[in-house]
Amino acid sequence: SLWATADRQRLIAFKKFKYLVGDLIDRQAEIQDQDVPRVLYALSCLQYRSWQMLPHLLEAADRRKDHWRMEVLCNIIHSCGVLNIGCNTGPNLSHPTAGSF
Repeated sequence: SLWATADRQRLIAFKKFKYLVGDLIDRQAEIQDQDVPRVLYALSCLQYRSWQMLPHLLEAADRRKDHWRMEVLCNIIHSCGVLNIGCNTGPNLSHPTAGSF
């Protein structure tokens, strides 16, 4: 990631960042499919896992997977890997109380 760990922690603890994420969660249906790779990449750069948004983002990525170039698909896979999505080890990131993916 291009952010130092301390910088990421300060940024995601910032109150206005939490408001921004809250607005994204409230309006996630307005996130267009073509913007999903950018949103996933931004979340992965900050290593910020929003379990409320991930199902919507991953469904949109799955819907469009046949329309994207290989570079975009690789970026999505990389972002999911950084966010530890789809792994059987580590904490569950889809929902805090559910089982593993």
